[in-house]
Amino acid sequence: MPKARLIADLDPSGDGEDGLWVKLWRDMLWSILRGVPTTRKPFEDSADGKPIAEVQKVWNYLTKPEGKDIVDLPSTYFLGAQATNAENVPFQDRAKYQFLLHFWPYAAQVYEPVVRDKDDKLKSVGYVLVIPDVAHLETFCEDFEYAMKQERTSECFGDNGYRPREGVVNLALAGGLEMLRVLRKRLEELERGKSISDLVLGVEVVHAEKQGNSIKILETARITPKEDQIGEYARVKNAYRDAVFLEQRLRNVLTEPPWYFGFARLCAIRPSKESFGSVTFRRDARVAFSAEVDEMTTKHDNDLSVEKLIYEMVNTYLIKKIEDKYRLKWNEMKTDAQKTEFYEAKEKIAKDVFYGCRSRTGEDFIKYFVLTFCSVNQSYWLKFGSYEKLAKLLYEDTEKARALTLLAISGNA
Repeated sequence: MPKARLIADLDPSGDGEDGLWVKLWRDMLWSILRGVPTTRKPFEDSADGKPIAEVQKVWNYLTKPEGKDIVDLPSTYFLGAQATNAENVPFQDRAKYQFLLHFWPYAAQVYEPVVRDKDDKLKSVGYVLVIPDVAHLETFCEDFEYAMKQERTSECFGDNGYRPREGVVNLALAGGLEMLRVLRKRLEELERGKSISDLVLGVEVVHAEKQGNSIKILETARITPKEDQIGEYARVKNAYRDAVFLEQRLRNVLTEPPWYFGFARLCAIRPSKESFGSVTFRRDARVAFSAEVDEMTTKHDNDLSVEKLIYEMVNTYLIKKIEDKYRLKWNEMKTDAQKTEFYEAKEKIAKDVFYGCRSRTGEDFIKYFVLTFCSVNQSYWLKFGSYEKLAKLLYEDTEKARALTLLAISGNA
């Protein structure tokens, strides 16, 4: 196994030889870049004290005259490379450029994306490599070393404790934003006045996985540093706990649609146990309406945003239905047992309307929304122009209304 002395020295969880971050890097190297056993021979020879034949081979090519220094470009150094492409063109380069490719893994950041399997257990899905496109080499080297050593946590992820907490991501491409976040944090603390773009022009993100004897590139992307996006990523990452909810929010941070985008589809196609049936999902939906919604409500009710309007209408409906059906009023719930009974009743009613909204789209959803949530007195919320706002939303952007309603039901349950 490679010593990776540079990586080990920058590992805040290690002792200069071993640590959580260097283990993650070594595991990636053995699985992805050196996933084929024959490519590991230089490290094995070094460990056995034998001469490394590859060193002499590289030197021989470097000393050849221009025009005769063309070498093959294997995927060990250039991710995704093949002997030839679909047009039968070989992957080749000049020896001096291939030589430089030996070193990029030391500047790349490695993350492990995880998903939940059908048994609700976390499952690793390969590795994410984040490769910086350096803007100013000298400045980058100074700040990179400090950021990796000081701005990363040494906390463990999960119960097994063999991965660093910040090294595990819910969404593969979020690894790119995580590296940018770490670099920006360094600038904020020690080099005020500098922008993240002074360090990197962007990052290349590669999600790869070893499948059998092959290394598959699952996804690639380039992320250009944007201060607002990096800040939003940091906030979202720390605000939410549910893996499914967080994954969708991170997708929205990356692609920059409204925060609620995609949740209607998510609630419709994912098993209900991953949305309404999850306590953490419901908690995150509640947090979202507090954190994400720009509360335009001031002393004047006509400033009520449609997001806040839907959230409060759903809550009013649930409270009134509990009172009508179960004869329970929150202000009369004094004991813990009474409060538990109230919460259970609220969850039952919320579950019914969640399924009702989940299964309907378009005109069917609009009719269901009106017949359900307007079946109780909503006069407090539907005044000062709020009725017109709601009607416009339902007919002009039904999918937004549906997403907000499903989230509001989850958050209020």
